[in-house]
Amino acid sequence: MAGSNHPRVLLVEGVDDKHVVRHVRDHQDQPDMPAFDIRDKDGITNLISAIGPEIKAPGRLAVGILADATGA
Repeated sequence: MAGSNHPRVLLVEGVDDKHVVRHVRDHQDQPDMPAFDIRDKDGITNLISAIGPEIKAPGRLAVGILADATGA
C-alpha cells in the first residue's frame, strides 16, 4: 500500500480525478468533515485490485471509491 496510513482514504482512478476531488474538498467550508487521503490508482484495474488491501489496512476507518463511466 503506497502513501500514508491515514484512517480514511478515497481511491480514485487517475490523477485528473484526484485533482478534482482535492480542489472541491479544499474549497468547501465544512469544518466537521473528517480529513481523508486521496489515492490515485492509475486506472480502473489498479483501483479494483487495491480495494481489498485498502479495506484490510490496519487502523482503516473508511474507504471511498470514485470511478467514472467509460464509453466501453
